[in-house]
Amino acid sequence: MQIGESLSRDIRAQRTSLDELGDRLGDSASAALENVIEASTAATDDLIAWLEAEADSKTGPSGIGKENYTWYQRNVHLLPMTWEVEERGDNFQLKHFFDKLNVIESIPIALVRWEMTGRDDQIDH
Repeated sequence: MQIGESLSRDIRAQRTSLDELGDRLGDSASAALENVIEASTAATDDLIAWLEAEADSKTGPSGIGKENYTWYQRNVHLLPMTWEVEERGDNFQLKHFFDKLNVIESIPIALVRWEMTGRDDQIDH
């Protein structure tokens, strides 16, 4: 499986999550939130179509590079993801990460990060 196929699959899961969110909120969602969900759904559909159209031409790393991508995932999103994990297609799913994060609730984010990733560099010892 190529990176483009993997990303397209993951973005389709995001699309499904947007549908589920809209269904779960039903009539309780504000008009502003409904608009955001609609816009997100349209943007996701556009991205899926673009990824599928471009997938065959994408045969290796591009964009910001492997090291920068890994830094971005770990230091901006605080996710235990690397380029290699994505390339292998490991079973990490952002939805599961946030489901686990939501269960933890009011624990300081640095402790949550340590619990979920094993990285303790943001904890004062």
